[in-house]
Amino acid sequence: MLLILAFSCGGTARDDVASLVVLRAVSLVVLFIGLFRLSAMDYRSNRFLLLSGGSIFLLIVCQLMPLPPILWQALPDRVLVRQIDEVIEAERVWRPMTMASAATYNGLWSVVPPLACLVLAVQLRVSALASFVYLLFAIGLLTTTWALLQMAGEPGSALYLYDVTNRHLPVGIFANRNHQAAFLACVIPMLAYIVEQHRSQWAGNASGFLSRFAAIILGAFIATSILVTGSRAGLLVGLFSIASVFLFKQGRIERSGRRTSPNVAKQRAVLAFGLVGSIAILSFAVYAGRDMALQRLVHTDESTELRARIMPTVMGMVENYLPWGTGQGSFESVYLIHEPDGLLSPVYMNHVHNDWIEIVLEGGLPVVVIASSCLLWLMHAVTVASSKGREDPCSRNLGRLGLILILLLGLASVTDYPLRVPALACLASLAFVWISKMKAEARIGLPIAHP
Repeated sequence: MLLILAFSCGGTARDDVASLVVLRAVSLVVLFIGLFRLSAMDYRSNRFLLLSGGSIFLLIVCQLMPLPPILWQALPDRVLVRQIDEVIEAERVWRPMTMASAATYNGLWSVVPPLACLVLAVQLRVSALASFVYLLFAIGLLTTTWALLQMAGEPGSALYLYDVTNRHLPVGIFANRNHQAAFLACVIPMLAYIVEQHRSQWAGNASGFLSRFAAIILGAFIATSILVTGSRAGLLVGLFSIASVFLFKQGRIERSGRRTSPNVAKQRAVLAFGLVGSIAILSFAVYAGRDMALQRLVHTDESTELRARIMPTVMGMVENYLPWGTGQGSFESVYLIHEPDGLLSPVYMNHVHNDWIEIVLEGGLPVVVIASSCLLWLMHAVTVASSKGREDPCSRNLGRLGLILILLLGLASVTDYPLRVPALACLASLAFVWISKMKAEARIGLPIAHP
């Protein structure tokens, strides 16, 4: 239910959306319940994930704690704040480490939903965790269909769920085209996982052929929907997503030791239907007047050019504010201090549009340590996923799916900020748990019992 609520109320990264009040309140209650029910065994099996999530939460709490003047005035690049305090005679005021308290307080609340998902998910068996793939795939079909209706409707229609959104583009249940594209890119490997799990049931019968036919049609439908969002970053991530499908096929070859001879004629027919369906969706997008989505793929706009031009300024900010950073969510406010006169324009920058850089700017070296440890943990998970062990194939495929999703979201973060969207942050938490369960089974060498 929490995952459904996250996608229903948390499809935007903005902090002024009324639905976030419901999501965060429910998530806080669920988080307390999950912590109360957390067993010692679940904690030991998922110690790294729980400690990492707790470290992020505690880091933001530390950024909000008031510091005596002698400490916060010694923090890097606080000259302007000190000068203002001297003018208003507030030199003795205790201030927090963050330079934008309201934004950091919002950032503290923003980590509650993914933490709640994490704490609950680590307590579930592998079979229960696998069922979430089907739920997420259904949500993917929903947002794809919703986007199709948006293309058929007017830009100002009620089909757009958020006031601040890309109204001329098919964004589905999200507010931003890039976030819609990032999620759809994650749905494609989910479809590959579902096909792999049912492969033995579909082998050698007519219903199996129809199921594979439907899977390819759905995959083509989703892939084309990524294209019509007009997200250049989404298109790139989508290509990686399609390539990742072969990881599941490779795992099947390793287990069987040989390739299953395909029915070439049937496969070509299915692929042809998928291609025709994709062309039909693209044609409909142009006919419906949303060819602007396709034009964005080959033309740049003012905001895109501005993101590239601010990078030297942003990198200078990162260097100036090390080692402690500016505080979670503070970029928009802090950038106004450093914005060059030559870059002033009606377009404002709410994010760096490279979340890897932004988290270092806002979190400093502590975030670098947390992120580096997570990357090392993921590298070890890759070796587990590629090795031959005695763990359950369902668990291994689920772990591979989790690795793919984290990779895709990480790639999307190079040009955007998908993990600042509650729905996608909860998806990432679930993906980390899938990986953790795979590693837990590999450690003990036996499958974890399924209910």
